Amino acid sequence: MSKRFQKQRTAEASGAQSEAARGGAETAALAVEERERVYAQIRERHSKAALQMAKDLHKRCGSQESEELLADAYRARIEDLLRLRMTVEARTLVQIVRVRMPRTLPRLGAIEQEIQLLEGRFDAIVAPLGNPDLAAEQRERIEAFVRQRVENLGALAKVDSLAADHALRVAAGALAAAFEAVTRGPVDAERVALTEVSRRSPLASWKGLIRAIDSYYRGDKEACGAWLKTIAADSVPARLLPAMRALGGTGAGELTAAAQRLVELVGDQGAELRRAAEDFDRAVAARKPMPIEKAARKAIGASVHLDTEARERLRGQMAACMMHMDFSPETAERALGAIKRDAYFLRVLALRLEDADRGNAVLAWEDFREDAIRCRWFAAGGVEDGVLSLHMARLVENLNRNEIEDLTYDDGMWKPGFLQNAKNLLTSPGPLFARACQADPCAESFEAWLNWAKRKAKPKEADEVAERWRKELPADARPLLHLVDASEERKAYKKSLGYLEEAEKIDGLNPAVRRARLRLLVGAALRHLGQVKASLARREIEAILPLPEGALHECTMLASALDWFCAAIENDPSAMDAKAGALAQLAGGAGRHLLLAAISRAIRIAPKVGFPEFDAHSLPAAELLTQAARICQVGELAGLPTPMQSGWNDDLLKALRQSAPGLDTAELLAVGEAALKDNARELAYAVSAAGLAGGSATERFLYLRARSLLFWACEQRLGCMAAALALARKERDTVLAEQILDEIHNPAWRTMWRTPFVRNDWVARPFTDDLLNEIVAEERERSVLPDEREYKRPRYMQKLNAHETGSTSGFDDDEDDWDEDENEDDWDEEENDSGERDTTGTFEATRNKLDEIFSRFPPGTRERVLDAFAAGAGHLDQIGRNAKQIPEKPVCARRGPVPEQESLFGEES
Repeated sequence: MSKRFQKQRTAEASGAQSEAARGGAETAALAVEERERVYAQIRERHSKAALQMAKDLHKRCGSQESEELLADAYRARIEDLLRLRMTVEARTLVQIVRVRMPRTLPRLGAIEQEIQLLEGRFDAIVAPLGNPDLAAEQRERIEAFVRQRVENLGALAKVDSLAADHALRVAAGALAAAFEAVTRGPVDAERVALTEVSRRSPLASWKGLIRAIDSYYRGDKEACGAWLKTIAADSVPARLLPAMRALGGTGAGELTAAAQRLVELVGDQGAELRRAAEDFDRAVAARKPMPIEKAARKAIGASVHLDTEARERLRGQMAACMMHMDFSPETAERALGAIKRDAYFLRVLALRLEDADRGNAVLAWEDFREDAIRCRWFAAGGVEDGVLSLHMARLVENLNRNEIEDLTYDDGMWKPGFLQNAKNLLTSPGPLFARACQADPCAESFEAWLNWAKRKAKPKEADEVAERWRKELPADARPLLHLVDASEERKAYKKSLGYLEEAEKIDGLNPAVRRARLRLLVGAALRHLGQVKASLARREIEAILPLPEGALHECTMLASALDWFCAAIENDPSAMDAKAGALAQLAGGAGRHLLLAAISRAIRIAPKVGFPEFDAHSLPAAELLTQAARICQVGELAGLPTPMQSGWNDDLLKALRQSAPGLDTAELLAVGEAALKDNARELAYAVSAAGLAGGSATERFLYLRARSLLFWACEQRLGCMAAALALARKERDTVLAEQILDEIHNPAWRTMWRTPFVRNDWVARPFTDDLLNEIVAEERERSVLPDEREYKRPRYMQKLNAHETGSTSGFDDDEDDWDEDENEDDWDEEENDSGERDTTGTFEATRNKLDEIFSRFPPGTRERVLDAFAAGAGHLDQIGRNAKQIPEKPVCARRGPVPEQESLFGEES
């Protein structure tokens, strides 16, 4: 300090003393009043204001009393700074007091020691403990300071004033490492044994705290409480006693804010949330609105310990569940709070809605897609976008008109303006399939799109899908096979052959490709035979024999049968006899007759010379069935329908009803499919009975039986269809499962089989093995096609309905238990005396009337009308059309070839 500064300070002090001496009693009175104001500010923890007031007072008075008051104000301010961990500022004020008021340093007490403590500098404090001759009183005072004030064990373990092997340093190091380990995760018992810490150590309470924490995490509350009792009440670890007792469930009294936060973070606060979630699940299962709202509100209240993201996800999950239960969004928000309609919530909502409200589920997925793209979960046009679009397309594909018409758009579920564009998604899955294939051009997406287009769209659109598939995936032969079939169906054989050649280059060994060539060659030969051009037909017949590998016998039979028709057209009896004999050796008499009848029906020309004579009754029934099955397989291979309506059906039925008909699974299925195509339902049903009795391919025979039943046996048909689908899924037979789903989702099927128990989510439900076994067992008992008047409802239908609806009261049970008081009967009391509607008379009268109408029709017309009904045709239209005799086509009608196709097969020579 410079001499000038000292002189100025001395003059100021002497001037202040002289002024105080002149002021006398008036100055002293003023100091007393000001002193009280300063101490009042100190008591109220306004240390900064108190220090400023004390400075002003001492400047005026300059007395010893004002100096002491200023020292007390400095002490209060320093303590406040230390409380805020502002050690640098506190040390600066201590230095000011040391320079300006050295006489008042004792009034600061252990402030400097407190600063060292906060800064983790214990060297000077614990240095005396290194002296073995230290007085017991001084040692006890230092150890008490360590027990009561030292928080930083790591700093204590690194002091340089004590030897490295000093007991205090060793204990502090072990405790620091153990405390960090026990608060981070599970530790072994050896880690927390802490043998380095004796019971007399000033750090012994830290050992008790660490062992208590370890016991708490191990679930040993008794040991935790015992270790907590070893913690000294005046030690630093004692500050955690209330929180630890609260965690242990032994009571803690009033907790500080910090202790409460610690309990929330460490304690099992999820127990209350779990109980609330269980209450919510029970209320949802009971379908009670008020308990659902109450449980939802309780669960959100119990989730305060979760972070913001987890709490928002919980709210989204519960809101989606409530909306799935037909709660309005406003009601859900009233119970849960504001719902964050982000991509996570929309994904959960869409998954929930897929079970019962697929229309809104599609809208939810579209809203999710927009938000996910905006949040950069995935990019528009990426693989994820393609997978999502394909899933949405399959949902829309399975929607029916009623679901779309019943869909409500004004319930506040969607954001404004969203529905204007999203509702167009429900009209057709075509745009969604296109978006999926554009984003992810994989074979699965194209196959699903093509299958839908073949069922629902126009043929031209299906061809466009196949062309696009062919362009995107040039190494896949499947789109070419579709184009082959489509061109063949339009009689565009030249284009069909071009597609086939391209498919053969890609996958020439594919059995489907080789069968396509056989079918195409047979179709071309049949076309030329229908045009009465034997020479052109022979060119195709010659190409049939090498195809396909593994079916030479079948190809030889086809060639011989076609050659017989060529000889018939050329009126060559000797050639006809030769070909007929060769065909009889290959196929047998019955097989020859069936194959020639199939070709005759396909070309729509009956030969001038009749078929070779054959007496069906001369063959054993089993041999007759074997030959018929062989021809059905040939027809299936060549795409040639086999006529099964013949006078042999009784013999075939007799053979099928034997214990062992002598056919394998493939032959039985071929006979059944041919019988169905020719409307021989009794024969198809008998095939299904024989197959079910055999025990193999049960799902395929159930599917065959379902299609052989008429509409009045709709319950049995539905049971067979559902069991077949469940078994196909169980056997991983995706081809059959897709065929069954196509049948179920066929609009004509839905129109015809519209009954109270046919619901859209039937096919999505799993079946138990017991239920499947019961269905199969009862269907095996029903070995004869049921008669309309003697039809009995299957016994398994009640369980099947209970499996779907969750009740056991039958298919008409659609009970809703949203409100326990809603037990009113919707029937009009005036309908009948018993309160039940009697529809028996109405049904009987309608059936009798239809029987009377059908009795006027020619033979076979009634069956054709019923088949037309099953296909979804209009009832009045079919009755009117079939009430007239339909003239047969001329026997030898000649049709000229299509000019465009003539060049493919050449001119007749």
